[in-house]
Order: sequence, then C-alpha cells, then structure tokens
Amino acid sequence: MKFLLIPENNSLSHITKALSIISFLKSKGHEAEIAVSKIHSTFLNNLGIKHYLLSDIQETDCGGYPSFKWFSNPDNIAGCIEEEVALINRIKPDRILGVFRFTLYASAQIAKIPCDSLICGCMIPESNEILGFYENEEGQKLQQFYLDNFFRFAGKK
Repeated sequence: MKFLLIPENNSLSHITKALSIISFLKSKGHEAEIAVSKIHSTFLNNLGIKHYLLSDIQETDCGGYPSFKWFSNPDNIAGCIEEEVALINRIKPDRILGVFRFTLYASAQIAKIPCDSLICGCMIPESNEILGFYENEEGQKLQQFYLDNFFRFAGKK
C-alpha cells in the first residue's frame, strides 16, 4: 500500500511523528511519502529524507498555536487545498494521513482518497482536558484560553 503523510508545520514534533509512522509503515513493506512546507524542508534535507513541498495555512503567522489568522483568509485555505489535491493526484497514494493538518480532509475528499487524521484528544470539542497539564497546574489556564479560542473562531470556520 502507498501512503502519503502530511503534517501541519507549526511544530517539528508533528513532522517527527509523521517520520515515525513512515518508518513503521516501511518496516511493514508499505511505501510512504511525506510533504512539508518550505520552512522545514532543510530539516528533512539534513536527515537525507526525500520529501515534497506544500504550503501550509500556519505560514500566515508562523505561530506555534492555531490562530484566527490561519483561518481568516479563504484564499490561503483554498490555495493549500489546491496544492494538496495536485500533489495527491500526482503521487496517487492509496491512503493519506494528516498530522494536525487542517486542510487535508477536504483535499482527500476532493481527490477521493481515504484519509485519516492524527490529532490530540484535547483538540476535539468533546474533550475538556488540557494538553500536557494537570488540573490547576501553572500554564493550564493559558493553554485552555488557546484551545477555547481555536474552537470558538478557527475550528468552527
């Protein structure tokens, strides 16, 4: 089976998660490719890893947290989706895996390719947990603000 993995690029941890999954898939005999934004291309080049380049909505502010700016420009969102669909159609994977990639599900639907998404449980609306924090731990309230902001403005858009 041929897989295409596309992580969100606001954190190297998203890319390294994808690389771990690629390693596992290849150990099971599958083909697996990765696409990242230009900002992290050097990271993969330094590791000698072949990859494809894609724009990413997070490049609007290069912020570590999802922001309203990521989702406020429909042309930026549409541009990312168009690039993803073009890459999907060129590579022709059997399945796609996004790692926190906000635009990928729409692209996969357009390209008619099955798509899975790796996200934190705290990022789904049904969760009231705060990623990486115990109850009342310092920093928890600020992280809750960021998650609430994400769902109130960006997630619903």
